[in-house]
Amino acid sequence: MGKIPTSVDKKGMRGLPSVVVVALLGLGLASCNQNGGAAGAGNPSMAVQGPNLEQSRFISATVTRRFDPSGQMLNDRIVVKDPQELAKLESFFREAGRGERGPASGGWVPSLVVTFKPKLGREVKIHSNYEVWSEGTGDWPATPAMKDYIARLFQHNATALAGQ
Repeated sequence: MGKIPTSVDKKGMRGLPSVVVVALLGLGLASCNQNGGAAGAGNPSMAVQGPNLEQSRFISATVTRRFDPSGQMLNDRIVVKDPQELAKLESFFREAGRGERGPASGGWVPSLVVTFKPKLGREVKIHSNYEVWSEGTGDWPATPAMKDYIARLFQHNATALAGQ
């Protein structure tokens, strides 16, 4: 009794699965270079933009300070819910929550942790020592304005609590 030929047994069909995989990968990579692709790769006008200062993609952020910029040990926390304040806070971490990898990684102790809670999706947790910040996938430079803004947030919160 003879063997029943299947498509796998035919010599011309053996390469078909790999051709399909390569074609699908090519289509996927090509779509990344178009306007709707991943962060507009290949199109400088579609580079990652900061948030509109009127709108944030998050509904709240918890800011926890372990150390102030001078290195004084602290243990304070505030929750930011105001949309304009959230957008301003988010503007210091433009690449956060977008799957971007930072250019370098280093061994440093975080002084500040910002946890953004989104409207949909996963939380975004930022660690910073006021000079750099990271989501754990590489370090990004922090601006001096971020350090000042965080200090103002906590000062405003302390003033509001003292007035109650």
